[in-house]
Amino acid sequence: MTPTRTTDERWNAGDHRNLGVARAIDLSLPDEMPLWLRGKDFEPSDAARLRLALSA
Repeated sequence: MTPTRTTDERWNAGDHRNLGVARAIDLSLPDEMPLWLRGKDFEPSDAARLRLALSA
């Protein structure tokens, strides 16, 4: 029987594949697209801020 991986193991934030997916999706968004912030709060997307945040 194959052991089940934990959520942390499946969604490793340092994994370059996950970052690549985030870049592909988020960097293609038009400016002002509502992005979830927390709870019921959203904020408009900002391409410059997204590029900076995803440049790691």
